[in-house]
Amino acid sequence: MRPPVEDVIIADVPAHTAEVLYRDLRKAQVDRVTSMGKFDFHSLRTAYINFVLRDSTLSPTDMQDLARHGSLDMTMTVYGRARADRMTEAARRISEEFCVPSAPPPPTPQNEKSATPVDTGSCASIELAPALGLEPRTCWLTASRSAN
Repeated sequence: MRPPVEDVIIADVPAHTAEVLYRDLRKAQVDRVTSMGKFDFHSLRTAYINFVLRDSTLSPTDMQDLARHGSLDMTMTVYGRARADRMTEAARRISEEFCVPSAPPPPTPQNEKSATPVDTGSCASIELAPALGLEPRTCWLTASRSAN
């Protein structure tokens, strides 16, 4: 249940927020524009909303209300940002879950050097999709794995 409006504390916001921010940045000797982008009121708002979106205790409606948006779509698609660290971790978890370990093929002149510059360990990528039933084996895959 939502608290009555009179129970919600509203911060005192200056009338010209951007001007106050720029004055404070000058006093702190912080550059407004850097190689990483610009530092303005909108960037602070975007950062705040992304902190709100990271809070798993909030409902989508709570997130929308805290962002003071008329729609959740605005909160999620316009202000929400993907986080590289979470995407990297998710990709790692998914690869560990679906990696089909197999013994490496015996060394032959054709497979002594890998076109993949990264050690894939025991994860046989050509067996991933067929092993999971995502697509049928093809004669090309079977022929490339034969020991002729």
